[in-house]
Amino acid sequence: MALDIALVAARTGLLKYNADDADRPWALFEIAKLHQSRYSNLRLPEDLEAARELYLEAAQTETDNSKKARYLNNLGIIFQYRYEATGDASDLDDFVKYTEEAALLAPESIKPAVLQNYANALQTRFYQQDNIDDLGKCIATYRIALSLPKANRPKICSSLCSALTTFFEINDAISDLEEACTHGEEAVDSTDDDNPMKALFLDSYSIALHTLYTTTQSEGYLEQATTHGLAAVILAEEHGLSNLASFRVNLGILFATKYKRDRTLDDLDDAIDQFTSADTSMNAQNPSYERLLFNMGIAFRMRFEHTGMEADLNSSIDACTKAVKLNMTNADVRAQSKTALGNAFLRKYDLHGSPDFLDDAAKLHNEALEYTQDKSSLADIYHNLGATLQARYELRGSLEDLEAALAAAEKGIQISNANLPGYAASL
Repeated sequence: MALDIALVAARTGLLKYNADDADRPWALFEIAKLHQSRYSNLRLPEDLEAARELYLEAAQTETDNSKKARYLNNLGIIFQYRYEATGDASDLDDFVKYTEEAALLAPESIKPAVLQNYANALQTRFYQQDNIDDLGKCIATYRIALSLPKANRPKICSSLCSALTTFFEINDAISDLEEACTHGEEAVDSTDDDNPMKALFLDSYSIALHTLYTTTQSEGYLEQATTHGLAAVILAEEHGLSNLASFRVNLGILFATKYKRDRTLDDLDDAIDQFTSADTSMNAQNPSYERLLFNMGIAFRMRFEHTGMEADLNSSIDACTKAVKLNMTNADVRAQSKTALGNAFLRKYDLHGSPDFLDDAAKLHNEALEYTQDKSSLADIYHNLGATLQARYELRGSLEDLEAALAAAEKGIQISNANLPGYAASL
């Protein structure tokens, strides 16, 4: 009600300005902010459209660049909201476009915040479109923002930690991962324990530490990652944060990693508990949902292999089947979902001897190869395909399956060896 009254008053006040009045753009800006605030509360599309039109008109008629930067920044955020509501890629492009224009004009007083929004726009577009140039610009922009006196260091450090961790996964430069952990640690250590934002910082830092563990196999990193991931879940639960389900997925992955290292069933049970809790609250439209499903499927399959309970294998197949049917845009996640389901079908064949399970497994592993260029994933998929084709050869005696199994196994070994430090690739 208060926003409605304020909007009526602001629009009435706008009538006193002529079209060429120097103060009119700022008045438009103030009205747009009210519509933006009401949209945040009520999610009415008409408020989003009104804010877009008002910010755009203000930017087009403003002669003061310091003010224009504010209008353009907020206009970019409006397109961010619209992209989140519709998934339209053109809205994401406009989010990048207008925050970039704002960053070029922003005065020192707001420049760190505007640069942060621009970097966030680039980071979001990278995750949707996999353009490495966006990720590189994102990292460079975060670094510039972090160097400025009025930077929100904890938030920028955490965002930079996430971006650098992703960059490491593409380029394998350990210096990027080490820098990610440095920024992640600063974000966590400089934030009060009762600040809800600390949950986000803890989660991002735990992911970087987990990646450092998988790279170096230094056990201390996994323990730190699990401690921080658990703290993120506890804090998010205390404050009722919407990120809780995603944090649970990440913590579940950490517990599953501990199980792979120690073979302690309690860790695997904890992983499945986190995954199933996340599954009850995560929307199927969430970009993390497919990742949740295939990791949950893998965890159930590992528990089946530990205990022999076929119910866990059936749960694995159910989760992985849902993941495959989602058909999300992330090619690597789709490939991992398909090969995880293929592995579950292979275990089902081991139990019951039905050739259909072998055929389904081989089909899924072959499809997975079409979706990913990630070297570690490719090596695993080739190994899985080789094992499946070998089992089918043993069942049917087809030399074609045997030759394909040997070729897949050899390809997997070549890719694995090429990933080893100091391995010289043939030219």
